[in-house]
This record gives sequence, C-alpha cells and structure tokens, in this order.
Amino acid sequence: MIKQRFILLFALIMLSVLGLSGQDAVALPFDVEYTNEYISSGAWFYVETTCSEGDVLSGYLETHSDTQGLKFFICDPINAALWMEGSVAEIYNLETNMHTLGFSFTAPSAGTWLCFFSNDEGSQGVTVDVGIDINGDNTPSYSTPPYELAVYGNVLENDEYYYTSAIYNTGTEVTGHFSTFFPTDGVDFFICDESNFALWDSGETADVYSYENDMHQASIDAFTVPTSGRWYFVFSAIGQSDTVTLSYGIDIDDSNAIADSPGIAAIGGAAVAIVVLIAVVFIVCRRRAGAPPSTPVGIRPTTPPDRGPVRVGDKQQVVLGALKSYPRIGMSELAELLDMTEDDVRSITLKLIASGSVSGTFDRHTDEFTSVAAAETGRELKRDSADSLEIPRCPHCFAPLDRTLVPGETVECPNCGTTITG
Repeated sequence: MIKQRFILLFALIMLSVLGLSGQDAVALPFDVEYTNEYISSGAWFYVETTCSEGDVLSGYLETHSDTQGLKFFICDPINAALWMEGSVAEIYNLETNMHTLGFSFTAPSAGTWLCFFSNDEGSQGVTVDVGIDINGDNTPSYSTPPYELAVYGNVLENDEYYYTSAIYNTGTEVTGHFSTFFPTDGVDFFICDESNFALWDSGETADVYSYENDMHQASIDAFTVPTSGRWYFVFSAIGQSDTVTLSYGIDIDDSNAIADSPGIAAIGGAAVAIVVLIAVVFIVCRRRAGAPPSTPVGIRPTTPPDRGPVRVGDKQQVVLGALKSYPRIGMSELAELLDMTEDDVRSITLKLIASGSVSGTFDRHTDEFTSVAAAETGRELKRDSADSLEIPRCPHCFAPLDRTLVPGETVECPNCGTTITG
C-alpha cells in the first residue's frame, strides 16, 4: 500500500529570531469534506465540482488503514461516463493503490470536474476520509518563522507514535500548536524527559507534561523545562480507530534559560542556538513493538470504523434492483426502503430509465416509477373496468381503493389498513 507522506520538514532553530512566539495555524474545514466514507469492493464514489478555467483543485485522501488503497483520478462528465461503462477515457492525476495522497489539479477548461475515489479493483471494502479545496489549501500548516520546529503532513497508523527530541537547558520555554487533517481524527500529545519516555515506551507509568488527549487540534500548553537534559515531544496515534495525518509547530524560547547542562555554555543567544541545533533529533517515526498503553497517557480504545453510506456505484445497483422488484413505487417509499434521500433515488431512477437499464416510466406528478409491464397491465385493467364500471374495492371492508392494482403490487387499504396484493 502506498503511503505518500509528503512531509515538509522544517526542524530549524532560528539563530537570529529566538524571541518570536508561535502562532496557531488552525485546521480549517475543507471546501468539500467527507469522513468515514465506506466504499465496497468493486464500487466507487466521486465528488463533483464546478470550476472556471485555471481554477486549482487541491485536496487530500486518507484511507483508514495502510492495508487499504484506492484509485484516484480527475475527469469531466463525458469521460466519467466512458470510464464507468468500461470504455477508454481521458483522465488526469491517475494514482493507484493509494493509502494517503495529496493532490493538485488545474482545470484546463470551465465546467464540471469530477474527483473519483475508486475501489473498482479492490477485493475488500475501504473506508476513507476526503477533503477538497478550490483555489485554496485548508490543510493545517506551520512555518519557520515563527515556529522553530515545524512538520507538515506526518502520517501515523493507529499503532504508531512520532517524536522529536533535543537537549534543552533549565528555563527553556516551549509553546506550540498541532492539528490533524480531519476533524474525526485525534492524537495524544505530551512532553517528558528521557527517563520517562523510556518508561512510557515500555508501557510503564510515566510523568508527562502539557498532556493533550485525543485532540483534532490544540495549543500546546506553555511548558518551562525544569531540569537540563534531553526532552521529548511525543505525538501518539496508538489506540485511534484509523490512520491520522497531522502537522505541528513548536516554538522554543531559551532567552531565560540557565546553561547548567554539560557541554552547553551560555556564550550568547546565537551560540546557544547552534549547540541546541546539533542536539536536536529531527524526526523519528517508528512502530511501538508490543508495549501496552501507558497508564498516565489515556489511550482511547480501538473501535472499528462505522460503515458509511452506500456510494455511487453501489447506489445505482441497489436502486436498479429495487425498481426491477416493484412494478410501481413512489420515491419516498423507495428512499425509506433503501435508506437514501429522495433526491438521490429520484435522480438515479431517471438516469436508469434514460440509459435503458430499466424499462418503465416516471410520473412527476405522483413522483412514482411504473414498470412497462405494470403500465401495460394497468391499461388493460382500466379498459376492463371502464367496460364493466367496476370500482376496485378492499376485499376485507369493501371500501373503494384509490387506484387499480397491477399484478405484484401491494398497497394498504386507506379505510381498514388491510394489506392488499394485486
């Protein structure tokens, strides 16, 4: 499975701007955002956008496990129809078997452009988070300056954690901010010294500072280093329900630090910064091997992701099956039956009729679909009824019915509630 980390790492200690404090980079909602979307094997869904020529579509996809991958591409409606019917189609930005992916596309012409997320070749269902922006980028990002340490788009599985560490003197002040890409994702954060990091890593009780639990975004509580030595900034996704992508910025202010650590001398701000830069462990990301969750770091129990709504490929097949099973059915009844919206079932029904996938008619006045066979039978029954002047009645209470039933159709008597089958 392909994991596109595309990390822009700026683990820099600014030599001349040590006094700057960090500013929060709030994770804004994407222009179009879907979370916990379930795509079954052989199915797909797409996001429809309207663009002017030159508009830039950018976004990010994140499946819920590194064992899940999706095909991604962008195309116009004509080529979408060609692709869906199995014909050769002109598509853009094709990527296959992607676990995480950041993408950007410039519309070559004005009109509708579709972003496809396809599991058509997959052997298992896939759950995915998707965000798309038009002429913008709402993924959380942090820069240097104002932050001394900044990371963008680090991917963690739900049994992984990430840390950065450095040697800091007593009195060094730490602040910062972090954000995950999607509001349904969270991470734990804490700061600790070297001995407590070893305890936590082995599953023992550890003393930690500035602790945040299962947060989508949060400011890092101001922390003053109590004793000189190596300190760890830890981001943990252990126990999360799915993959997490995050960015962060950390500000280090050592203007009030006391240089009591061996090998670090107070010989001026710039000199101190150079020594600290050498001591920084920029990025370490590894899988936690077999250690149980640490007691003081409350880990959320792992829960399987909920099955999301049926998406495009599935919806069409489900609606088609229902239309072939009911000689006549209203859109409200069909929507309730399939747990879909009336607009969705109505739109899909009209497309299926237009494409010839199902034989029947749609009455916009009654908002009903009637199969060709049922319509023909209905016309015959009406002719017979007109000749004999018979009125259809309930066989239980003999109350008149509001319409003639076609074979296979079931209705409820408006008077006594008896179920009647034609």
